[in-house]
Amino acid sequence: MHNIFHIARGAFLESLRDPAIVVIFFVTALINIILPVTALFVFREQFRMIVDNFMATILLGGLILSVFSADRVMGKEISQGTAGFIFSKPVSRVEYVLGKLLGVIALMLFYGFCSSMELLISLRCAGDQFRLEWGIYAMLIVASLVLPYLGGALRNYLKGGNFCQSSMLMLLVSLIVATG
Repeated sequence: MHNIFHIARGAFLESLRDPAIVVIFFVTALINIILPVTALFVFREQFRMIVDNFMATILLGGLILSVFSADRVMGKEISQGTAGFIFSKPVSRVEYVLGKLLGVIALMLFYGFCSSMELLISLRCAGDQFRLEWGIYAMLIVASLVLPYLGGALRNYLKGGNFCQSSMLMLLVSLIVATG
């Protein structure tokens, strides 16, 4: 059980470091940010439209994210030959595959949590059917698109940390602060 946790943690952190995962997060956040503006053209059903479109975006982004992350996590281990090294240790194949699967599930939970925070901010933004709360909308843009990637770039430049992992963790923190 101890091995499964360490393999899952490694798979989760490895998938956070992947640039393709960051692009998927960015594109789905960009699509989700456009949704409150489209709610201005719906009479009395703006919340339903935003929630339905968010769920569709989260579903499509989650499917793409799960395929990419599972492929990258398992494929990289096999192509680099580190899977053979891991199997030479006292780790069974079931523990290995289960750990990698739990790492991908943790990434999907992270994606769902971040997308849910964006949904909550967007619903607060589109409170009235004829106007948009532009202050909250600007906060959504800053918390979802500007601050995480700017913070990741600054950490990469100043401390030499991984841009992708830093921006994903900054995305989590900025969305939690923005919904508060």
